[in-house]
Amino acid sequence: PIWVTEYGFEPAKADRLPGATHQGALMARAFILNRVHNVERTFWRHDPDSPFDLPLTNADGAVNPGFLAMRTTLEMLEGATLVREVPGPDGMHAYLFGKGDLSSRGRKKGNARYLLVVWTSRTPTAATIISEATHVSMTDLWGNAVEFDPVDGVILSTVDEFPRFFDLGKSDKAELINPFAHMTPSRVVLQPNGDNRFVFNMVNDPRVFKNNHV
Repeated sequence: PIWVTEYGFEPAKADRLPGATHQGALMARAFILNRVHNVERTFWRHDPDSPFDLPLTNADGAVNPGFLAMRTTLEMLEGATLVREVPGPDGMHAYLFGKGDLSSRGRKKGNARYLLVVWTSRTPTAATIISEATHVSMTDLWGNAVEFDPVDGVILSTVDEFPRFFDLGKSDKAELINPFAHMTPSRVVLQPNGDNRFVFNMVNDPRVFKNNHV
């Protein structure tokens, strides 16, 4: 088995550390990736008397974003097993986890549930998730949850550096594609008669919108 025995940030390097919320995102993403790569245990390094360890709570007992991020991540992944990595656009990270009885018999009996975890290492963007789930619960990194019903098997969501957890229920179908619409680079077309034009194309993903063009 593989263990990660020291995991955290060093306050002595505060001038080089990301902000508190970004620390939370990095902590959660590292834990998720450890789980993806079969790291059996991950230990948060913290000695309350050491100036080199960053605590999850402040002196007054208030929690910092790292605590919320790790609490949510641990709760979401409790008892979860990686099913597969879900391919997506450049910079997008998506992993499908399963809970319960993931055997063929268990899936047929409806004893398996699936969780999709998504974030991007690039600028925030829109993402389209194709799924057969009829009802979805999305929990953000801070533990806030919203529920909704996908429309025609499509889930539209903002994706940023903070992992989001999509409870897909009994559906193991999850496909991550480009934003539901994107624009090709604009250009100016000059005409000899002076009828100049500004041109751009907006293209929808054909798997969702049958390749409509505007």
